[in-house]
Amino acid sequence: MLKKILPLTLAAAIFSTFGIFARYLSVYFDPFSALIFRFGWVVLILFAILAYRKWIDIKKPPIRDAWIFLLNGLTGAVAGVLVFIAANELTIGTTFFLFYATSTIISYILAPILFKEQLSSIKFAALCIGLLGVVLIFDISLESRQFIHILAGIGAGAGFGIYSITIKLLGNRYSQNQINFSHYSIALLLLLLSVPFVNLDFSITIISTLLTFANGVLFVVVGFLVIEGFKRIEAQKGSLLLLLDPVLGTIWGLLLFQEQPTPQFIAGAVLILLAMALPNIKFHK
Repeated sequence: MLKKILPLTLAAAIFSTFGIFARYLSVYFDPFSALIFRFGWVVLILFAILAYRKWIDIKKPPIRDAWIFLLNGLTGAVAGVLVFIAANELTIGTTFFLFYATSTIISYILAPILFKEQLSSIKFAALCIGLLGVVLIFDISLESRQFIHILAGIGAGAGFGIYSITIKLLGNRYSQNQINFSHYSIALLLLLLSVPFVNLDFSITIISTLLTFANGVLFVVVGFLVIEGFKRIEAQKGSLLLLLDPVLGTIWGLLLFQEQPTPQFIAGAVLILLAMALPNIKFHK
């Protein structure tokens, strides 16, 4: 069982460090610019890997799979843009509550349709417990005047949920290098096309370049882990494993920035860990 859950658990652990990068990068980049530079590094790194391997990882997809590749790239870029829009008005806690809750629900809805995964009572209970944990972890504040930004947060989560599903659809037929290169190339192109409509604010220094490069390297690694992880485990279980991200993110905050977790957060973290474990426990009748 450890072999099955290890890739996505490691992916969640790496995802949890992105908040650290965001804090340091905010000195040099607005969130939208940081996303462009990060994806730019990822594309360059993957291009170098593919060129070094003489493009043997690339194969021409049929039309049906080409549309899935396109959807994979678009949902990743859209999720990034919508998180940026939502976070401009909503609290960070509310934004990521909407993101994680929606992405998990989307995976639960689509997995039985596309992969014939059974939604057992145990899995449904794990979903409810996990979502309750997310509610407790994040400080949620919703107001009617924020309706558009609330929709953006929900859309970001839906985009990531669909992205996870497309990963599972493509993972067994194409190389990780091809899937990741296609995803980030399409996402980067869409972000660059959005530049005329966004006010960018960034400063290029040696430190900012090294930070975005390191962040890009981690994105490459996490891309491989997510693909490998969803190849090994059901989409529903995988979506619950990724909820480990905010739990570990707060631990990083405690270690690096002395941010003390509240009792409410600790209760939410316990519920998320329970939700992750519940579908993997064998109950004897």
